[in-house]
Amino acid sequence: MSHLDFGESTVRSSQQLVRFVQNERYDSSSGDCIDHFHVAISGPIDACQLTRQLQAMIAEATTTIVLSVSIYCLMKVFFQYKIVSVLVAGADEKLRRAVTDRMLAQGKKLEGWPEIMTDSIRHKVDIGRDEYTFFEIRGHPANHYHILEYFKVAIFIIDCAAEDQNDSLELFKSAMKLAPLKATKFLIYALRPDAETVKNISDDEIKEIYGLQQFHQEWRIQPVTYQWHSLHLSGVENGVNWIKSIV
Repeated sequence: MSHLDFGESTVRSSQQLVRFVQNERYDSSSGDCIDHFHVAISGPIDACQLTRQLQAMIAEATTTIVLSVSIYCLMKVFFQYKIVSVLVAGADEKLRRAVTDRMLAQGKKLEGWPEIMTDSIRHKVDIGRDEYTFFEIRGHPANHYHILEYFKVAIFIIDCAAEDQNDSLELFKSAMKLAPLKATKFLIYALRPDAETVKNISDDEIKEIYGLQQFHQEWRIQPVTYQWHSLHLSGVENGVNWIKSIV
């Protein structure tokens, strides 16, 4: 009896054992496989037989890949299924987290997510028939330069009640100078506390301060109101609907 397993290869002769081993245990005296899996073949294994086995494996793997790609293409063409990656950035971590959570609430969270890393949190949700990945970053987008080209939309979250806009302004301007983001559509969530005693910058002031008129791609300022203590947000869903309409 000769055994054909898959893993690290040891080839003796066509009259002896040809085996592919992956973490297997063999009897040291006889060379027989104590634990084996996949295929057991009686008699010697020649090169032609081995080639046919490998060709069958490759054909099966290729068929699986082609079917997966075909299913995705069919869903995209006939059911308008889309996979959308969105970058989420903001100088104020508390506000960024609150807005992201509200956006995620617009869809169905996928099992196994979020993926939490030291400098980012990646979320996946189904919104309607589409799959959205919200890539929430801590710090500067330049730290993730190698993946910026994959984002269809960039979101920037600013606090309109902040007297000093320098942190948000620096984050936005330096991000939009990066080559992969220069033509990326973007959404600005303009957060304003729901309190008459608080002075907020207006949408027109945001356009001026952030120099939005120089950008030729699609962009939008989405006003969001929130309560000081509960951070209950109103208006986030309108931004998500805008994203859905442009991707």
